[in-house]
Amino acid sequence: MNKIWLVICTICIGVLTIINPTSVLPSLFNATHKAIELSFTLLASYAIWLGLFEIIKQTKIPAIMAKMLSPIITFIYGKDTITQETLNYLSLSMSSNMLGIGGASTAMSIKTIESMANNNSKVNFAITMFVVINATSLQLLPTTVMTLLASMGDNNPGRIIVPSLIASTVSTIIGIVLVKIFVKKDKNL
Repeated sequence: MNKIWLVICTICIGVLTIINPTSVLPSLFNATHKAIELSFTLLASYAIWLGLFEIIKQTKIPAIMAKMLSPIITFIYGKDTITQETLNYLSLSMSSNMLGIGGASTAMSIKTIESMANNNSKVNFAITMFVVINATSLQLLPTTVMTLLASMGDNNPGRIIVPSLIASTVSTIIGIVLVKIFVKKDKNL
């Protein structure tokens, strides 16, 4: 991937040098400045949400969320593979994905997969389903995208909510159906 990125950047800089040689260095510095600014904006957003999730983990909220999401989780994953610990991690991970902060839920996702693996090095149905659901990421409130839009000066970053909800719902449903069709529940991959 790094080689592909290097080739793309080299081609772009070469084309810019041919088209407008005086704008190469200012463009590089401006892009670097914007990248750093964006990184700090996302870092602040993630810090807030990770702090909130750490506070939530110290309360009884994960157990309440696990109880609320239990029927959906057992329907999707099956009763056999989900322990209470897995259910707690899974509900926190799903909640953070629904809030559009999937990057902030990485630690919870790792804990969820470790809990689902049961000291087995092979991928099973539950882990496959979890990875697909995380990748499709049903988002009720796409906070990361809204943060990006607001940081770029958008006056109405909330307009992304409905399209994001529709797209993520469709992709999540398709992902769940495909895993249920193509992956056997009792078979390690």
